Amino acid sequence: GGLGALSMPIVLWLVGLLSVIGLGISVYFSLAFYGIIRRNEKLLPSVVCSTEGGACLTVLGFPDAKVFGVPNSLLGNLFYLALLVLVALGPAWRLLWGLSVVAAWLAFLFGLYLIYALFFRIKIACPLCLVSHAINTCLALGLTYGFVAAR
Repeated sequence: GGLGALSMPIVLWLVGLLSVIGLGISVYFSLAFYGIIRRNEKLLPSVVCSTEGGACLTVLGFPDAKVFGVPNSLLGNLFYLALLVLVALGPAWRLLWGLSVVAAWLAFLFGLYLIYALFFRIKIACPLCLVSHAINTCLALGLTYGFVAAR
């Protein structure tokens, strides 16, 4: 089938780029969660990671930062690494591509809950969290587009 406006190499490149950025964010949060790194203005300027109350790192202390005791960031690491493997394998692996679409939409839905929790439960502005959720939204749309268009 045709891909319409985007070619599969562009879809793969975009999914790969977003996955690398998402992996960088989730690795940062994982390292912060385990106390390996602290908030660093040189590493992450305050415009990206608010210094008000150490917002980016403060969110890690709330129950919503874990699923069944596993930090969300570790799940993110696995998700983004799996997507990078998918990009390396290419669109011929339909089953893996389909599973990635499902995982991406689950990440999107969970992200909606986490955004709600940020604003209405813990009342913390975390720009880096929002960037991560925006990446997951774009990944869900891009993976779906690639899966449907590659048929």
